[in-house]
Order: sequence, then structure tokens, then C-alpha cells
Amino acid sequence: MSRNYTCSIGWAATVSFLCLVFLAPERSAACSCVCYYPTWGFVSGGGLIPSNSPGLLWWGEFEGSNGTDRALPVQPVVFVIHVIEEAPAFVPWFNSLVEPDITEPLFLSVNGVAFLITIVLSGILAAIRERAIAVVDLAWLGFLMFANALLHLTATVVHHRYSPGVITAACLYLPYFVLLFAVVLRRLRVSWGVALSATVLGALPMAAHGYLIVFRGSRLF
Repeated sequence: MSRNYTCSIGWAATVSFLCLVFLAPERSAACSCVCYYPTWGFVSGGGLIPSNSPGLLWWGEFEGSNGTDRALPVQPVVFVIHVIEEAPAFVPWFNSLVEPDITEPLFLSVNGVAFLITIVLSGILAAIRERAIAVVDLAWLGFLMFANALLHLTATVVHHRYSPGVITAACLYLPYFVLLFAVVLRRLRVSWGVALSATVLGALPMAAHGYLIVFRGSRLF
């Protein structure tokens, strides 16, 4: 068994464990996990996003230094877990399919910018919950999560090998995006047409990028 194969298996197992922890249905003393239905920030017995919810894109509560409950951000956490899965092997995997090559610094800088954008948009939406911000955030996550997940899944199927990031794409990116889409429709009363248009327009650049990577051996950016 090769060292690379062993490392890949190890990373896949580690990320799978993180996904299970993140989506665990048990409520701990430290936080209310995202799938704990009665106290979920998205869903409760009173309907989608109760009035006391910390925000659309936040989950879990824990005791702050002053004894008050605080919230943990979902979007940045989901993104970071995905990058953790990608980081050890994504650049070599990508360069085995695509010309011209990318570098580790480029990979890190691109993800750093994406992380900052995600924090800003999720923070604004959690604070003010405006429809316009929700639509912009939906478009951004259509690019960052939905289309990216489709890229990983398609690449895995077409090339018959592990695409670094595919586990979190399937276990976190797609479920989270679908849930967010439903919340934006039902809670913020954004129309289907607007939500779908935002998703498609946001996803198009990444979808084109993914098509070139998987089927043409080139890239859009």
C-alpha cells in the first residue's frame, strides 16, 4: 500500500469523523449541534427560524465569559472543514488533471479570500436578515458550495478516484445549501424565481470552471 494512498485514507477517515461530529444528533452540554431538531437555529417546533433564533446562518449556543449564550457561525465552519479535507492533496490532484498548474500559495490565497467573503456575508445576514442580503448570500453559496460540490462529485465519478473535498461536499455543502435555500424561501419570503436565478447565476462560473477541469483538462480561473 503506497504512502499517498494511506495518507488519503487517513484524511478521508478524519474528515468523515469531523462531519459526524458536526452533524451529530445529540445535544451536548457545550452546544446544541446542528441536527438537534428541537433547538436548531433553522428549525424548531414553532416553525422555521423562530423569533429568538440567533440568525439564519448561525447554530449552537455556548456559555460566554459573561454567562450569556453566544452563537457559533455555520458557513465559515462548513467552509473550513471542507478546506481541511482538500488541503493535503488538492493541488497535486488538480495539477494531475489540468494545465496550467496551480500552486499551494494560490490555493491558500483563493481560499483565504473566499473565507473572508463568507464571514462578511454570513455575519451581515445573521445580523439584519434582509432579503437582498439573503439573495446575494445565496448566489455566493451557489458558487462556493453548490457548484463546488457538483464539481467534486462529478470529478470523482468521471475519473474513478477520490477528489479531495468530495466527502465534505456531499455531507456538508449540499445539505447545508439545500436547507439554506428552503429557509430563504419560507422565512424571508424570497420567490422561487429570484432564489433560483441567484443560485444559477452564482453557480455558473464555478460550473464552467468545473466542466473545463473534469472534461477538458483546463480551467477558467
